[in-house]
Amino acid sequence: MLRDSVRAGVGLLIPAATHLLLRVYVGRMLGQEALGLYSLTFAVYSFALVFGSLGTGAGLTRHVASLGGSSRGKSRLLLVGVAQSVAAGGAVALILSLTARPLSIGLFDSGQLYKLLLVAAAALPGAAAGKAVLGYLNGERRLGLYAAITIVQSTFVAICTMVLVRTGFGVAGAIAGLLAPISVTGLFSLALLHREIRLGMAEPGRPLFSQGLLQFGLFITLINGVGLVQGYTDTLMLGMFLTEWEVGAYAAAILVLEAIRFPAAAARMAMTPRIAALWTAGEVARLTHLVNRSTRTVAIIVFPLAFTGMVGGGSLLHHMLGQSFAPSSTALLLLMPGGMAMGVWATVGALLSNTGHVRAAFRCSLISAGTNVLFNTLLIPPLGIEGAALATTASLCLGCVLQASAVHQHTGIRLRLNRLALTAGLLFALAATVGLAGLPPATLFGVAACWLFTSVLCGVMLLERATIGQIVHRLHPRTRSGPSLPS
Repeated sequence: MLRDSVRAGVGLLIPAATHLLLRVYVGRMLGQEALGLYSLTFAVYSFALVFGSLGTGAGLTRHVASLGGSSRGKSRLLLVGVAQSVAAGGAVALILSLTARPLSIGLFDSGQLYKLLLVAAAALPGAAAGKAVLGYLNGERRLGLYAAITIVQSTFVAICTMVLVRTGFGVAGAIAGLLAPISVTGLFSLALLHREIRLGMAEPGRPLFSQGLLQFGLFITLINGVGLVQGYTDTLMLGMFLTEWEVGAYAAAILVLEAIRFPAAAARMAMTPRIAALWTAGEVARLTHLVNRSTRTVAIIVFPLAFTGMVGGGSLLHHMLGQSFAPSSTALLLLMPGGMAMGVWATVGALLSNTGHVRAAFRCSLISAGTNVLFNTLLIPPLGIEGAALATTASLCLGCVLQASAVHQHTGIRLRLNRLALTAGLLFALAATVGLAGLPPATLFGVAACWLFTSVLCGVMLLERATIGQIVHRLHPRTRSGPSLPS
């Protein structure tokens, strides 16, 4: 588990860190309006990619992990998954190209967005193929190759973006530098699995279609689509109601939120094949232990990051992006409670889907996303980016509660959340005390001190006693078993 988590972490950390740093780079080099256009384009591209990949990556992860040692069956699934992804990606790319002008001018009132959406459409087929390959590698638990592909991809993304921005191509260069390498790497990754693809083509008479993979993928597409409504409604509706400048200011706060959600994403990637395998084997007790241990472990990382964002958000944004992004600090503060909840729950966020309860997962996501749309519609016009942050936090918390309840109801897995809730409540109280006392950290050293203090606190409150004892024994060897001293 630890080795898989490390490899999964590398495979997710490099792209996530690259994307985060590039958005910081775009904000510093091109300003808030350019960062707003960059964020709007990426939001639309993300929606298009979800429907263009048809959930094939997640479907391949689940089905390949469940097949065991059947090499021919796995290879056939890979071939079918790639074919379905490329076909769907091409279709969605065509649709996005035809609707780019109405979307950019009619919906967002931005003529600059039109050309950026055309670039996004061109990148979809290759990106969809890459999603299928990565899903297959995750199901096979070949996370070393997974990490290698994402590292190469991220390297080219960083180089292309920086070169195009510095040579005067502006936000169009930033988008092309981001999406073109993703598409090219996705197509190139097919060559790395040429043996599996050849084996899958050994029966040429069979159609390139899998009803099970397609059906599962369609549900995953709906769930992910609703999840993107949850994740990007705030950005898109800010673009509809306000200007690119406000979108850019809000995007700065979202950068910190996404950093907080990364640890859970890495853990979930490593856990997804294990969840499918344990559930298929009927080992509910072991699955329950895995789920509860993983959520506590991730909380030890996520909670201190969120607390640091609450009390030191203004200083973080000032040092990352500049003084002009200081108004984003209030939005960042309002986003952090939702970031804490989803940052931990995302560790096992695919639990319902991977135990066969896809409809229940979809219902929970739909309710949460609908609430998000409603709250953003009501709060953005009067409150601006602070209203978007408040709506996002409320809907994220609601989504976590609904999914935890559904897991207990449908799987019988008992989630132990009392210590998590107690620790979160204590951190909220500490953050409120710091805010009311007017003592937020003004320097990066102060921000780091806040993070270190809360990391120790969360470790003490959330680690098992046996684990704490092992840590103490390693730090103080003299406390290990040995002859006792006379009293």
